[in-house]
Amino acid sequence: MKESLNRIIDWLAASPVRALLWIVVPALLWRLLTALWNIGYFAVDDYTLLSNSIPVQISEKLNSSLGALVTISDFRSPLPQALVHAVASLVYDFGGEHPLSQVRGVFVVMALLSLISMYFAWKLFALMGRPRQAVLALLLVSFHFLMPYLSTRSMIENMAAPFITASVYYLCVYYARDDRRALFVSVLILSFAALLRFQAGVLVLAYLPLFYWKRSWNDFFWFCGAGVLGLILTGLPDVLIKGVFHDSLIRYIVFNLNHASDFGTSPPWTYIGPTLAMLLPPAFFSRYKGFAWREQFGPLAPALIALVIFFISHSLIPHKEERFLVPMFPVALACLAPLADWLLRQPGRRWVLIYFAVLNTILLLGLTFFTFQHNIIGLVLLMERQPQIVRVKIFAYSLT
Repeated sequence: MKESLNRIIDWLAASPVRALLWIVVPALLWRLLTALWNIGYFAVDDYTLLSNSIPVQISEKLNSSLGALVTISDFRSPLPQALVHAVASLVYDFGGEHPLSQVRGVFVVMALLSLISMYFAWKLFALMGRPRQAVLALLLVSFHFLMPYLSTRSMIENMAAPFITASVYYLCVYYARDDRRALFVSVLILSFAALLRFQAGVLVLAYLPLFYWKRSWNDFFWFCGAGVLGLILTGLPDVLIKGVFHDSLIRYIVFNLNHASDFGTSPPWTYIGPTLAMLLPPAFFSRYKGFAWREQFGPLAPALIALVIFFISHSLIPHKEERFLVPMFPVALACLAPLADWLLRQPGRRWVLIYFAVLNTILLLGLTFFTFQHNIIGLVLLMERQPQIVRVKIFAYSLT
């Protein structure tokens, strides 16, 4: 079984077109299936993004303009709400009057957006001349059991993930080739990711060790210039919509300084368990005897530094939710490719492949077809079919 899989991987690695046809296309189809079939939501925040704009024919009557609508986001960036509203409006213009049609339209766009993560996960290893690991990275980002479901939800964390992946890729290009243009592009893309999910901004710290290792002040000045430009550009949406430069970011910082613990607190080690669970232990647990750690992971230093900084910074925040880690999932999964490649080449490790494939498939099917919050969604759909119900009273926290 392992020998056959290795031959298939080598066959796919021999041609980017094959990887596109046999991995990306099926992965996209699976995401589209998930987007259309599974109407559940993962957290209150992504549900709120939907409910603020959907059904769009009602929200537009309640709000005289898109600017009025996105101010509902208050201390969050207005861009995610604007994106959801725009997609819902487009679906409505093409005849999608039912709210679920508009929800599915948003999920489909999220699925298409996730193609960016797939491409740059593959490109990261293609850059290093490792076509086999590029295929494995693409497979992990495409078909890991969490990805099709999470990649199609309307979470701001999910919206930021593709751009963080692209930013990390260009940072690795800079690190490998001393390409300042790649450094500049990386910072600008990260700025956009931070506009969607403010916490992504902490990844600017990942650049500093690279400048120290390279002993290059010129690169640091390029970094600062790109950062200033990114800060200006990402402040423009708030100027246009709210009239204040970076109004959302300022409000967000002030809110969290005063209310960071209001939604519950967790110890710093909270994320260790969920992170290990992603690996489907003990699949990736091994002594890795003879594994060339420096050779394999040295070129990935920027990605690894970014992962460590993101994990530690989020572990120090009092309020924790698993979804907060979603922006780095594609990068984390891609970085498993060297380990997966090594394990597949080792004799006597067939059980690892069977175990991972079977368990991942079961969980993938479960997350694809199981609707989270089905009880609430089912209740709303039931009331929709009861024309005699004209008024509904909702008591605070009665549905949570």
